[in-house]
Parts: sequence; C-alpha cells; structure tokens
Amino acid sequence: SFPTRRSSDLHYGQNLPQLILHTGMYYTKGEKADFCSVSESKRQDAAAIWTHMDPVFKNIRTKYPSATTVHFWSDGPIKQYKNKNKNFFLLSEVPPTLGFNRTTWNYFPTAHGKGAPDGIGGTVKRTADSLILQGNHIVNGNVFFEKVSNRLTGVQLYHIKEENMETYDAFLMQNLRQVPYETNTPGHPKSNQYMLQTVILLLQ
Repeated sequence: SFPTRRSSDLHYGQNLPQLILHTGMYYTKGEKADFCSVSESKRQDAAAIWTHMDPVFKNIRTKYPSATTVHFWSDGPIKQYKNKNKNFFLLSEVPPTLGFNRTTWNYFPTAHGKGAPDGIGGTVKRTADSLILQGNHIVNGNVFFEKVSNRLTGVQLYHIKEENMETYDAFLMQNLRQVPYETNTPGHPKSNQYMLQTVILLLQ
C-alpha cells in the first residue's frame, strides 16, 4: 500500500486515502514485463484481485495473440489466492473468455519467491516519494496514476476503480460449480513452441 500525502506533509496524511498496489511480472519466451495496478479500494478479495489482473490479461492477449497457457505463481493468502471457491471459480471462467485454454495456479512456500514483485512495488513507491519531495501533491489514485505513469519507466501502471470490480462480483453471484483440476509433477517445458505459447505471472 501507499499512503497518499501532499508535499508539505511532514508525516503521512491521515485524512487522505491509502492506496493499494498490486504488483507482479509476467514472462514469455525471451521476454518479461513488470506491472503494477493502483486503487483507492481497500478490497483484497478474489473479485478485487481479478479486477487488478484484468488489464494485464488484456495487454498480454494483445501483445501475444498466440499465447494459450498461463501459469500463475503467487504466495498463499487465504482471502486472495487460496480461496478455493471464488478464486478458482474465476480461474476456470475468466481466462477462456480471453483465449487462454489452459491455466494453473502455483504457490510459493511462505516467505519465498516474491522478490521480483516486491522490488517492483518498491520502485513504484520510490518514484511517488520522489515526486512528492519535488513539490507534487499525490492525494488520490487518479493523481498517483497520472504523475507516476509520466515518470516511471519499465513498469506498466494501471488504475483500478472500485466500480470496475462489479463485473467480477457478478461472476461470483452465479452458482459456483466444481472446478476440474489435474495433478502432475512440476517440470520444465520441452520445446520452444511451448514456451512461445505460455505466459508465467508472478504476483504479490
């Protein structure tokens, strides 16, 4: 999270909104990209998480139209990523609408594997802090997105509003059906063609 404040504040502004940052990166064959979404909404449930990922998915589909498989890697907070009903229901429903016909969700052990996404969050926060020290006021999500986007390089920034989450809330209003899954032994892709069609996301 990032506490918004004005350049004249000696401390974080208690009356200003605190922003939620959702950071991650994705890999394809020979390429990677960093991303961060920002929101004033404090929601961190499954619908909110998928709303944060929605523009990332659409960007991947535009850049890599031949991608058919997505492997997620994340830590395991119960409310967000390990919610067996809501998160896995969305995992089964959302990617196919964007042309991904195979998805897996994998979990790092506690306190392992999040170095890259954490580093992205640190970069975004330092950029915002630098802007504030230079006299800029960052008082809400709109201003954060505009000013940090203009300064930041190497990280794709997205702005998420709470009303954007209504689409995924509606998904979850449906009767949740059992999600099929498969068990296999982790291994490495065997061919370049497989890697070309595969996207790997690391999430914080």
